[in-house]
Amino acid sequence: MWQQCWAQKPRFIVLALFAGATFWEFGWSNGLILIVDTVVFLEFSDCIGGDAVKLGRAAHDLLAPAAYLFTGSVLVFC
Repeated sequence: MWQQCWAQKPRFIVLALFAGATFWEFGWSNGLILIVDTVVFLEFSDCIGGDAVKLGRAAHDLLAPAAYLFTGSVLVFC
């Protein structure tokens, strides 16, 4: 991720401005969570490159673990 950010300096500047605004608005703990989520989402979208087949494959790979986690969480709280 760092190599890509240093190769695309405007993206790094926008991300730094977003981080500052997020920390200002939401505080340190929530701001850090939002920044990490945003960076992960941006890297994921760069990796798939807008390809619907890759997006479908990634969704298919995540479906079983997500369903398992959801079912386990519901059973624990029941």
